[in-house]
Order: sequence, then C-alpha cells, then structure tokens
Amino acid sequence: NEYKSYLRMWWYMYPHFTYIVVRYFPFFNRTAIRFLLIACAFCFIIPQLVIAVDPKSERYCPQNLLMTLVACIMFSVASFCFTITFAIMEPIPWIVKIVFHAFGGACFILQCVIAGFLFNKDDYCENTIPNLQRYMMFLAVLGTVIMVFYLILLPFWIINTVIRPGSLYDAQRREGVCWPIVYCCNCLWHI
Repeated sequence: NEYKSYLRMWWYMYPHFTYIVVRYFPFFNRTAIRFLLIACAFCFIIPQLVIAVDPKSERYCPQNLLMTLVACIMFSVASFCFTITFAIMEPIPWIVKIVFHAFGGACFILQCVIAGFLFNKDDYCENTIPNLQRYMMFLAVLGTVIMVFYLILLPFWIINTVIRPGSLYDAQRREGVCWPIVYCCNCLWHI
C-alpha cells in the first residue's frame, strides 16, 4: 500500500513526484515532460559529484562527511533510475513499487544520519571542508522539512488506511472528508 511507506526523503520524493506529474499530461503528449523531469533528476547528481571530486573534501573531519556524501550519491543514482522508470514505464509492476517503497525506508535511515549532522555541527569540519559541510547542512535542512511534512500527514494516512479505511479520502468513490480539498491536487495525498 502506497500510504504505509510515509517517511521518505527527497531521493524518494522526486521519483514519486515524477510519477504523479507525468500522469497529469495526456498519454500521447508526455515526451517533453518526461525529458524535462529526467534532466532535472540528473542535475541533482552533478553538485554532489563536484563536491566529491573537490580536493578539499578529502581532508579529515570527525563526522565522516565524505562517506556520507558517497552514500548520498548512490541514493541519488538510485533515485535517478527510479525517475526514469516512473517517467517511461506504464503501468508500473508491483515488484518495482515494492522495491521503491523499501528504498523509501532506506532513505529515511540515511536522512536520520544526515539530520544528525544538523544537530551535531562541528566547527572543525566547517573550517577544513566548508563546501561539503554546507552541502550536508543543506541536505539536513531539506530532509528535515520533508520529514516534518510526512509526519504531519501520517495521522491522516493511518486513519484513512487502518482505523476507518476511505473515511478521509477515497479516490475511486470520490468521497471522504478530504475529497473537496485534495481532488484537484491529489498529489499531496498520494505522496
């Protein structure tokens, strides 16, 4: 069930966003938006590679930010692959959806590690590897904002799927308390 995997970070959010946006366009007129979304996904990888090859990033830092950046690059490549899959493939097989939701759980774990950098900022790393430190802080803030968004939606998803299925939002029957609010932009609920 897509509503049960609720804690996903930007690596998970962008392919999901791609899945939703591509399907808003007419079936025979999706080529341009597919290429645009895939190009944007590729652009997420470039700044990470630039920071990774920067000689300053190899300096010592007690927080081990370089290894975390390598993990971020791997997650970005996986996110890019999911973006291509969701932009081009129709329909999406269940096995791909299951793997994607497992990827969302892994994104949550990595984002918790990165958020730890937000709260354990080290001045030594700020002075020795400033670009890497700033990029990790950017990822920490971005991921924390996305986590808060999902935590706000979590009670609604639990009510709608576990406690009273379809009571808040039922897209097939077009009813529920939240139907008038999200019917024109159901991507907010779907994510």
